[in-house]
Amino acid sequence: MIIDDRMATCVTANINDRLLVGNRDSELCIVINDLKEEDDRFNE
Repeated sequence: MIIDDRMATCVTANINDRLLVGNRDSELCIVINDLKEEDDRFNE
């Protein structure tokens, strides 16, 4: 998911028995945040 062209997330969303019963499976969420603000203009 991309939010406001500044933040993006990449998430695994698997809910299964291995995840809910014990520690045999896990999920991952990566957040990418662009702190540098640019004034981008296209087709001008």
